[in-house]
Amino acid sequence: GTEAAEIRQAQLECLSTIPISGMITTGDIGSRICVHPPYKKQIGNRLALWAFSKTYGIDGIPCCGPIVKSAISDGAKTIISFDHVENGMSSCSDHADPVEGFEIAGPDGIFYPAKAIYTDSRRKLIISAPEVQDPKEVRYCFHNYAPVNLFSVYGLPASPFRIKVDR
Repeated sequence: GTEAAEIRQAQLECLSTIPISGMITTGDIGSRICVHPPYKKQIGNRLALWAFSKTYGIDGIPCCGPIVKSAISDGAKTIISFDHVENGMSSCSDHADPVEGFEIAGPDGIFYPAKAIYTDSRRKLIISAPEVQDPKEVRYCFHNYAPVNLFSVYGLPASPFRIKVDR
């Protein structure tokens, strides 16, 4: 199901419309069986990073992991840009691990598992699937429970998302 993912998407969209708001991602420390993540210390640390950076304006503190900014079509491939990736992104514990959890849909609205490849700067991803030649929408870990494995270089997880593809 995607009911929880829809709620997370609404929260993500509120970041750009509600002044002085914030959000952290817990997709890497969540639980499949309980909506409340069990790792409270990590949650507190992430909330503190956001507060120090955004509320108190302390420079040099990463406030969160990658947050999707745009999706641009380049033929059958889609280039995804993110905020909060000034120094790049990585996956899981090893930079060489593949990024998992991406899906892409064409005009028919059917999502297919997609391959994600870093650009040279590791600040963007190129998303594609052989079944989709005219991409219209991309989503990342967009399910009720889907462990994330895309992180900032500071170890902060990317926020799951769903985004329309621009031309």
